[in-house]
Amino acid sequence: MPQAAQRWTARLTGRAILLAAVVVLLVVSLAYPLQRYLAQQATIDRLAAENLAAQERVEDLRGQVDQLDDPAFIETQAQTRLQYVMPGDLLYVIDDSGQAQAVAGQGEPASERGEVAWFERVLDSVEIADGGG
Repeated sequence: MPQAAQRWTARLTGRAILLAAVVVLLVVSLAYPLQRYLAQQATIDRLAAENLAAQERVEDLRGQVDQLDDPAFIETQAQTRLQYVMPGDLLYVIDDSGQAQAVAGQGEPASERGEVAWFERVLDSVEIADGGG
């Protein structure tokens, strides 16, 4: 019996080594494709997040375009950002001393104030410089 047990153990060990070699070969052969698959999945997830952020940015920009199509919004922006004054409105300027002063002649167009437009003054000065005025 001891000889039969040794043969059985030797055969089992040989089979175990062969089985272990096959398992190692499978793991090694599948490791690179699995690594590539996981890397591609990470890239897909990153690109999906970038796509979602880009779509949100597009929606924000579309909202801004809709606002810029609204004449009331444009008028409000011109008044606040550029400090434009509508005809008939009174403009107050606060100087360094903290005193508010009304700016004369700001509510009406230049033609009503008797002023000449800047480009007409430029053309007049060019004509004078040319000697034709």
